[in-house]
Formats: sequence, structure tokens, C-alpha cells
Amino acid sequence: MQITALQKQLVVMAALALAPSLALSAASPWVTQEHIEVRLLSDKNAINNNEPFLLGWELKPEAGWHVYWQNPGDSGMPPAISFQTDAIKTGEVLWPFPHRIPYGPLLNYGYEHVILPVEASLKTTTEATTQHAETSVTILAKTSWLVCKEFCIPGKASLSLELPIRQETLVSQYADSIQKYLNKVPKKLSVIGGEALASMQSVTFTVYASAPIFKNVKHLEFFPINEQLVEAASMPQLKWKNNFLEITQKRSSDFSSMPPEISGVLVVDHAQAWQFSLKAN
Repeated sequence: MQITALQKQLVVMAALALAPSLALSAASPWVTQEHIEVRLLSDKNAINNNEPFLLGWELKPEAGWHVYWQNPGDSGMPPAISFQTDAIKTGEVLWPFPHRIPYGPLLNYGYEHVILPVEASLKTTTEATTQHAETSVTILAKTSWLVCKEFCIPGKASLSLELPIRQETLVSQYADSIQKYLNKVPKKLSVIGGEALASMQSVTFTVYASAPIFKNVKHLEFFPINEQLVEAASMPQLKWKNNFLEITQKRSSDFSSMPPEISGVLVVDHAQAWQFSLKAN
């Protein structure tokens, strides 16, 4: 069968149309280790100096396994990521609110699957942004984690993601997934008063918010950010009304002294999260 000139032209046009989507991959390959897969994502297929972007470190344990939040609870270790690329400026990991994971007699704070967002931007003006040069930046990250079920396995991986530099950026297919977890990152709670007190048996937090955010709240969860402060397996007692909140929880057996500042996360009705900070008394 002969291929006409028109058919050849259509094939070339189709290949050209497909090439950018193949070239502009916004995800590193999955790295598979014992009971977990990890990769690095971007919410943009291309980046430039004018627009910040979001990276996402995806950790996908096998069913029944979990990784940890920034405070792992009664045991465990939080995931860690370090970026090795001079051309990119990155912020701290943004931690979506966790959930409670029973672990024998202990209780951990963590995730069965998570994307940890990281704000990023291109550091300096490059030739590519002004002259349409075909330039790219390779983002390198060293990562480590602890994945657990009945027992725990430490892991580490080096991840690499290449992103083109263009005057016009493109939203990637992973933007919605990263945004889903970004929406779970706690917002800062404006506090007009409060205190944190420790007794021999428990720690009590009193919070007065600047707005009545606890009005009509049906369910409230508390996750302390400070480690070795309270016993995670002991459920906190919470009282709230309008802008007032009181939290009392059993003191950790590893408690030594109150840190200068106490921080915690409140999850309202399983959906909205707030982060507060108090000076210890």
C-alpha cells in the first residue's frame, strides 16, 4: 500500500503534536523499594523566573503500610528530603494533616499515601526566559523515610526531575494531585491569647482564637507538632466553644521539660486544618 504525501504530512504533524507532551514530563520515574514507591512531581511542565511552582514528593506505601508525619507520634521517623540543585530555590516541606495509625500499644501520626508539597522557584534570570533558548533545569533530591507495618524498614532514594525553562509555563497533569494535598496543609490560626501548662500527669493547652472558628464545629482532632510532649496513644480531651479551645492530654513518658513554644494542628470536621503556636508557661 502506497503512502500519499498527505498521509506523510499528517503523520509528521501528529508526531510534532505529541512530542511536547512526551518531552515535558513533570514526574520523575517511580523508585521502587521494599514496600514503597516514591517519585518527584511538578505542578508545571515548564518553569520560568516570573512564576513560582510546586514540587511534590509522592510516597506510596503498599497496602497496610504507612509513613510518618513531621511528628511521628509514639514511635517512627518523619520522611526527609534535601534538594541538591543550585538553580532552584525551595522552601520547607509543607505537611498535610495526618491521621492516627494504631501500632501495637502505640499510636502514630502518618499517612498510607501522601504527596508532600514544596514551594519552589527559579533562582536567577536565564537566557532561556528572554531568548526562548531550549534550556532546562534538573532538580535533584535526596530522600529518606521509614515505612512500617508490623515492623519498620528504612529507605532512601535519589530522585531526578528535568523541567524545561520557557517564557510560557504549562500546568502539568499532576497539578490537581499536588493541590489536593496542599489543601490539607494547615492554615495559620490567629490567636489572641492562650497558654500551655504541664502537670505531673498531663499537658493542657488553652487557645483563644481571634475569630469564632469553633462555632458549629462537630468534630475536632488535635495533633501536637512538638515531639515527646504528650502520649499519642492517649486520646486528648477537647472542649471548645466559639473562639475558645482547651486540650488536655497525658504527658509523654519521655517528657523532660516544656519547650519555649508549643505548636499543634487542629483538624475541623475532617476537612479544614489550622496550626497554632503558644508560649509555654
